[in-house]
Formats: sequence, C-alpha cells, structure tokens
Amino acid sequence: MRRPQVVKTTGFLQTGSVSLPFTALALLFSLPLVAIELPVPSAWVDRISRSGPQYLRWMYAAQHLGNSDDWPWVSARLQDMAAEARSAIHPSWSATRRLRWLVDFLQDRLFRFYTEDQSTIEGVFREYRYNCVTSSLVFLTLAQALNLPVRVLHRSAHVFCLVDVSSTQTYAVDYGWVEPLFPYVGQEGEKVVGPGRLVGLLAQNLIITAQDRGDWQTCLRLAVDRWHLEGEERDREAFYKTLHNVLVRLLLLNRKTDARILALKVQREYGAHHLLDVALAHPGPY
Repeated sequence: MRRPQVVKTTGFLQTGSVSLPFTALALLFSLPLVAIELPVPSAWVDRISRSGPQYLRWMYAAQHLGNSDDWPWVSARLQDMAAEARSAIHPSWSATRRLRWLVDFLQDRLFRFYTEDQSTIEGVFREYRYNCVTSSLVFLTLAQALNLPVRVLHRSAHVFCLVDVSSTQTYAVDYGWVEPLFPYVGQEGEKVVGPGRLVGLLAQNLIITAQDRGDWQTCLRLAVDRWHLEGEERDREAFYKTLHNVLVRLLLLNRKTDARILALKVQREYGAHHLLDVALAHPGPY
C-alpha cells in the first residue's frame, strides 16, 4: 500500500514535545504586555456527558477546543450521516461488510485531501481536509453510532482505528493510505488509547498552531483543557513543556515577576515543580 498525495504543511502531530519555529520566537519580543493567567478548565468540559447522543460526546469536545460556534451544524451533520448509515446497512450484513460500507462512505463524503496539520473538525466537513487525528475521531464517532467495536491505536506520531469483526480478525482503518481498510498486524511501540487521549492529540496540534502565532493565552487554555480531557492517559511531559514555553516567553520579555506567579500557580494546581528554575537555566523553547 502507498500513501495518498499529501498537502505539505507544518505542525504535524507531535506527542511529548512542542516545537517553536524561529519566526514565532522572533514574535516574542513584539507581543503586547498583556497579563497571562492560568485558566480554569473551560465550562464546556463539564458538559461533555450532556452533549446529546453518547456517540457525539468526544466530537463535542474536539469542536469546542477551537472555540468554534459551528457545533450545532457539525452535530446535525453527524447525526444525519449516522441516520443515513443506519438506513443503508442491512441487519443481515456481516460485521466485515458493515465496516467496509462505513469506510467507503466516509471516504466518499469527507476524506479527500490528507493534510498533516488539518486539526479542526470544520476543516473536515467544509474543506474535506483531514489528518490522522481528525479522520480517526470522525470514524470513531460514526462507528460508535453503528455499534461497531472500535478502538484507537497510537503508534509513534500517528493514530488510526481498529475494529474487531470477529474474535480472530481485526481490521485497521487508516485514511492515510490509498486503501484505508486492511488486516491489522501489530507492531512494537503501539498502544490502544481512549477517545479522551485522541482529543488530547488534537489539542496538541492546536497548541502548536497557537505557538506559531505567539498566542500564549490560547496555549495555556488548550493545555489545561487537554489535561482534564485526557484523564489518567494525560501526557504530562507535553503539558509541562507547553507551560515551560510560556514561562520562557515571559522571561524574554523581562517579566520575571509574572513568570514567578504563574509558576507558583502551576505548582499549586498541577504539581509541576521547578518549572521556573528550568526556564531560567534553559531559556529556549522546546
């Protein structure tokens, strides 16, 4: 199998590390001296379980990470697609046939342009652009709506879905390939993760985008929301590195008092010790 043509961009999914290009570093000195506060989790985090049909809860989270107002439209679109799938799939079909139908259905309707940094749900539905995270999230949502036994697999800097069609047969669903459905063969270094972790990876892509434009308050908001969404699967290293980069930004602006206050709040709320010391000793972003 070979991968489809990829739209070359920056900001591919990263886990455990956060990059900051030189152009963004240059912006650190020209940003206005606005107060940087440690945010509390966004109000919508507590509303995930009340977001409508259960299969929509993690899509609801992904949509709100970007502060989008499009959730009613996206929700209606997803529910219409779920209803269309239920009416098209015959009850007598085998699990394999149902799976193949859903894979082809989504490829025909949504997944047309593989773009590494396409990290918004609106981008999937309005521009038909996707990456491994957004396509896995959409597939997970529709598979759950159809009661298919779907899981998410994290392998290095890549994620895709697994579906068990029988006790002895598992298929991988990976829209990064020309043929997105194929028998699954396990590899070392991969891990099954929950949907909260998948949404957290989407948040990480958005954090990278916010860093590229020097929007550090958004970085903090996304990092805090990600922390609460991922639960026991949270990526502490990525969280602390985001906070480190914000502290570096404050130090470069000679705002040591603000940096110290923020570091103390982080230590109190999230148990992150010595972040300010590290930022002072290594005054460069990750």
